Amino acid sequence: MSRPSARAALRVLFVVLATVSLIATAEGQAGTLRVSSDVQLIGIGGMSGGGHVTWTLTGDVARSLRQRIVAMFDEYAAIPRGFAYGGNGTTGNGDGIIQGGEALSYTNFLENEVEGVRYGYSGTEVRYVRIDRADLLEQGLPVNRSTDGLVGSGPTSIEPLQIRFIFNAETISGDYAFRFSDDAIAQALFRVFDLRQRQTYLFGDPWPVLQEGGWHSVRMTDGGWALWHGNDTTWTSDPLAGRYDNGTTSTARTSTEAGVPWLDLQSAASANVSFRYRGSVADPSDTLRLQVTTAPAYSTWSDLATTEGNVALPGAASWRSITYDLGPFIGQRIRLRLNFTADGANDASGFFVRDVEIRGPSSYAGVIESWGTDYLVGFHSFLDFDVRSGQVHLFRTPAGEVLIYSASYGTTTPPEAFARIRGFDLLENPQFLFIVLIAAAYSISASRRRSFTARRQRHWERTWTEAVEHRGLRWAARGSSSRRSRARLADRRAGRGDTRWM
Repeated sequence: MSRPSARAALRVLFVVLATVSLIATAEGQAGTLRVSSDVQLIGIGGMSGGGHVTWTLTGDVARSLRQRIVAMFDEYAAIPRGFAYGGNGTTGNGDGIIQGGEALSYTNFLENEVEGVRYGYSGTEVRYVRIDRADLLEQGLPVNRSTDGLVGSGPTSIEPLQIRFIFNAETISGDYAFRFSDDAIAQALFRVFDLRQRQTYLFGDPWPVLQEGGWHSVRMTDGGWALWHGNDTTWTSDPLAGRYDNGTTSTARTSTEAGVPWLDLQSAASANVSFRYRGSVADPSDTLRLQVTTAPAYSTWSDLATTEGNVALPGAASWRSITYDLGPFIGQRIRLRLNFTADGANDASGFFVRDVEIRGPSSYAGVIESWGTDYLVGFHSFLDFDVRSGQVHLFRTPAGEVLIYSASYGTTTPPEAFARIRGFDLLENPQFLFIVLIAAAYSISASRRRSFTARRQRHWERTWTEAVEHRGLRWAARGSSSRRSRARLADRRAGRGDTRWM
């Protein structure tokens, strides 16, 4: 091969290797979640105002949120019972694509999450402010005017996704120490999908467990309800005195609601089920177990072990709490069931179960990039900075302060950056500092004039006309000199009046 041909081949090889390297790097990127915000506050006591927040998601992070939106707002026509906003419509049509109505439904509940609707409109506390009202940036217009990459996307898309909101905010306190973290506002994107199915026994209903297969509700002597698999003809006033039938298998499954028999863990970041139980058995071969089955058939059941390692639950003379980890089933639809199997003598009460609770919280785990600019017009000031990670810049003006910050941190390792906001601090107040600056400038100007006058007076009269001000100092002082002084200087130069400064 000739030398020019070899060089050309080498160039091609370098280009190919560089391309492969770039592709490998792109495929290895997990994506990011950036929270960009600005806050404008005004006030003398407590400060209030508003601002903007933009969530920008890329790569796998964007795909993860899209998967949740499709699973909730496209696959269901109404949000199932037990989810954060269960019972509300979604306009979902099940086509696997986020349509405009589905996207609007999601952003409406995102708005509720930021406002703290689930917690009595308590709002969301971010750094030193509480956000109590929020909405899409362009209200009353199609949702894609305030979002990019959401409408028309599917659950596998890794294209950038952006959501823009406006909000109202107020300071939490007149003297408040805070951390530079936007985790609370970042998590709002995912908290919309929180799952919690908690047994309350409204009118004796043991939801989310069905009354079937021999399991039914009984009123205990403490006034509360419990599920029991025993024979009601064996007791009169206290179910604990009752007995179960031998040679039986009693099973009761969980159900979300009519038409949704499964437990949906597609949006969960973690999951577990817990309950309390008490009772005893007549024979060690009589057992109570919690079992699980998966989609689509929901027909093959497997035993679960408690976090303590028990499969068959031991007897308990008083109420005992146990928990099962459902982590291996995250991302799936499953069903659970209580299974009591008896082949021994019926001379024991069996087991009573109450306070069943299934939890599947949704959250973001990864890196958060925070970018923000805050404007304060008033007497408040920032102080006591302790910044070990990220970057913080503070600008003080006569009207107030401007705070600029940026940081990148994990959800499990919040930024080591702290500060305090205070309503009025004499040594930190921007208005007071501006007055001190003006006073200092005037003092320097006056001192310069006195010094120049004293120097002229120390020399003979014939040298007075030769002693002149330095041009640079004259122009520097002119801005801070009084109008009267400038008039006198003009009179002297015109040969009028006293040649000395007063």
